[in-house]
Amino acid sequence: MSRTHWLWLIALVVHSTGIAPLEAQEEGLPDSLYYIGVGVERNLDNARSSALNALSQEIQVLISSSFENRTAETNARLDQTTVSRVVTRSITELKDVKERMITTPQGFYRVVKYLPKSAVKRMFELRRSRILELIAIAERELQESLHLSSALKNLYRALLLGRLYPDTLGFSMRLDEGSALHFKNLEMGIRNIFERLFRGLTFKPERAIDDEAIVWEYKVTLDNRPVAALHYEYYDAMGQTEADVKDGKTRMTFFYSKEESREREVILAIEYRYADEMDELTRAADSLMQAAALPNKISIILPVADRAKPTISLPLELRLVLDVGNSFEAVRSRLDSLVRKSRIVLGSAGEFESLEGLYGLILGPEGVIGLVQYKGKRTLDAATGVEVDMRKFGGKKITWIEVLK
Repeated sequence: MSRTHWLWLIALVVHSTGIAPLEAQEEGLPDSLYYIGVGVERNLDNARSSALNALSQEIQVLISSSFENRTAETNARLDQTTVSRVVTRSITELKDVKERMITTPQGFYRVVKYLPKSAVKRMFELRRSRILELIAIAERELQESLHLSSALKNLYRALLLGRLYPDTLGFSMRLDEGSALHFKNLEMGIRNIFERLFRGLTFKPERAIDDEAIVWEYKVTLDNRPVAALHYEYYDAMGQTEADVKDGKTRMTFFYSKEESREREVILAIEYRYADEMDELTRAADSLMQAAALPNKISIILPVADRAKPTISLPLELRLVLDVGNSFEAVRSRLDSLVRKSRIVLGSAGEFESLEGLYGLILGPEGVIGLVQYKGKRTLDAATGVEVDMRKFGGKKITWIEVLK
């Protein structure tokens, strides 16, 4: 067999594996400016796939090196292979990836996939800007509205994007009107902020709404400021249940029996991931966080109701209304449901012959503001029987309720 024929067979084997013949440099695509991947196959789609894989491998080698350097600087626990694959995939999905294709004399498709290194640099610059933007948004939310749910979510999103950024990134942030905190490393800084926030977060039990069912209202503050919004989970003696803080208030219902009634510690799990709102990239980064999740637990006290205080047992229908929590929509929905079931009648004061014995529900955008009962020409707090100065509800609409027997 001639030497030429042997060389042709070797070339055929190389082509059949999708490995492109080595070339010093692709024409017009200098290595200093482009990432390049080449694929050679009988089938065009396979050639394109091989070229993209080759491009990914070239990028992944460089990305892995960058992330390894960052890990050495910060002692962060990262799965380097997974991180580099996620980052590489986000790069190869850029619209800047271009393609060349020729057909060889032997009938193979030779595809070149190439990407300007400037496009990758620009992508990381945009990612860096987005990280700092999310931190700035969280800073405003903490300083202005104290919308803690959104602030925690934005900080966590910044951390996820930081997992997909190859360089060490520092930042500064104010949690309140005091001095700014300065951090040299994104992950360590956000972890520190979470710890500070949870140390300052308090749930103070204010009153037992329904001692029989163990329903407590809590005042929720962060460093003595009312928390506008926060989502959390807790164990209610039957299973995990979700609840929300709104405008500094929240209610928790527990199903312990009277024999189990005692002061106890309750662990709250604060939500910050909001996984259903993640895109593919942040979801992939989130999967890397499971082994080193941020702190999200705080401990509160479930007290025993002071039985020495005068309390009045409310009708079940009213307890069902109060149990839905601080939400106007939820309260209205529960009221409408009870009306449809002929459990209660609703109306204004003028729609009843007499208000004697009726309950007055004062509602606002935040839900139930107060519950009173009209007795003997006096307006009393429905839970304690203490006379109420109705001027404090000035301008608020009162819905009167007759509980049907």
